[in-house]
Amino acid sequence: MKMIYIITAKVNSQNWFLIRDGKKHYEIRDHPFNGAKFIHYVDSATGLNLGTFELGATYRLYRDDFNLGDTPRNFALALSGITREEFNSIFPTTTKVFFVARILQQVDDLDDLFYGEPEQ
Repeated sequence: MKMIYIITAKVNSQNWFLIRDGKKHYEIRDHPFNGAKFIHYVDSATGLNLGTFELGATYRLYRDDFNLGDTPRNFALALSGITREEFNSIFPTTTKVFFVARILQQVDDLDDLFYGEPEQ
């Protein structure tokens, strides 16, 4: 049996174009990626499927780990590729932990994910 973990994320169309065009390199969330290898984006307004990308390395930024005030928040903001206003609307200032994943190449055909050698 081959197991592949794919998460689905809602994204606004403006941010989708940044991802699709390779200008947004990191996905920032307030929940862990739990070993997901791919992320599938859907339009937050319409629910339409937008595309799927492979995920690279993931990181946890936790304010208490650093003991440096809002440094993890500022770092997450810098990686996010969105404006401070958008970031603050998504992540309230009370958010203490951020999960970061590198966005890699787009998957052109989801069927390709399910072919190949099954995991043992």
